[in-house]
Amino acid sequence: MSVPPRFFRPPPKVTSAVVKMIPQREIPSFDVKGFKNFVSRLFHGRRKMLRSKIDEKLLKKAGINPENRVEQLQISDFIKLYAEYLEGKHKSKN
Repeated sequence: MSVPPRFFRPPPKVTSAVVKMIPQREIPSFDVKGFKNFVSRLFHGRRKMLRSKIDEKLLKKAGINPENRVEQLQISDFIKLYAEYLEGKHKSKN
């Protein structure tokens, strides 16, 4: 909900907001540090198309358009892409 400036002293020059956050009951189990590193590497040179950063086969397996840019992805896309990345990495070790 919005909170108008008149409710603050001194009144700010912007309208504030109250946000209610509800934690998820189930937390997905995966390597958080590895996921963070993966996403950080994707955001390096963020204006480049994903196909220049990741194999197109991997992107298509995750259902992501290779011509998208990283800022166009949703959180669920990052999770799917990371899962496919780990699966491909696991297969290459065997």
